[in-house]
Amino acid sequence: MSNNNRYEDWQEESRGEDRGPRRSGVMPFLLAAMGVLCLIVLVVAIHFLGGRGTADAGKTEGGLPTPISIPETSVPPEPAAEEPSAEEPAAEVAGEPSPSPAQAAVTTTPVDPATPTPAPTPEPLSMWFFSGGTGQLTQRSFTSAAATSYLSDKQYGDFPPSYAIDGRTDTSWQEGVEGLGEGESITLWFDGPTSVSVLRIFPGYTMDEAAYRLNGRPCELRFAFSTGESCTIVLADSFGGKDLALSRAVTTSYVKITILSAYDSESRWKDTAISEVIAFG
Repeated sequence: MSNNNRYEDWQEESRGEDRGPRRSGVMPFLLAAMGVLCLIVLVVAIHFLGGRGTADAGKTEGGLPTPISIPETSVPPEPAAEEPSAEEPAAEVAGEPSPSPAQAAVTTTPVDPATPTPAPTPEPLSMWFFSGGTGQLTQRSFTSAAATSYLSDKQYGDFPPSYAIDGRTDTSWQEGVEGLGEGESITLWFDGPTSVSVLRIFPGYTMDEAAYRLNGRPCELRFAFSTGESCTIVLADSFGGKDLALSRAVTTSYVKITILSAYDSESRWKDTAISEVIAFG
């Protein structure tokens, strides 16, 4: 074969190769997709086989499940339902809660703001014999005296109410009616409202014990004050002064002493006397 024919044959072969099918750019993408698909299949197979092994782990050789021990846990018992006592309120009605005993016991009364709260009523006034002394008290001076009656005797003179506050125990006021003077009174005035807590009284004619026995002596006396309060006391038939304490101090403009009863005299002179009255507060 000549060189020209060989060259021609080579050219034909070369042209034939060029005329063959050319590789497209889609081939690499398909290869990559197949690789990813194979990887997914492999992961699914591993997952399936692993789960299968875990599920079979609890089976014995005979195919029966192996008992699994569960640790015991302490479950607190449910509290027993308390039975309602007779003192408990009735069950809730219409969804409204029943008031507790504390709430049910408390009741409130509306107060009208226009109505003033009444002042507390003071305790009733009373009097008793006082032996504590008047050293810590202040003497309160009476300025005048008046009486429903007084004795005026031609032989012995007058016994006016002022003699009961003259600071002397050898003079006396003596009532001037017939008998022992039950119901007669003497009123002793201050110069204004004055606090009084103790009264010292010299009942009878205390010029001396003979004069005391020869005249009437107060037995039960009532003491009244400008506050409208009063109290009574029964005196012992004994010579000398007596301290009488009030249950509480009274602010008053006067002290009114009324003879309710008297001890009889041991002679013909039945005039009941009070020699002196002193106030302390």
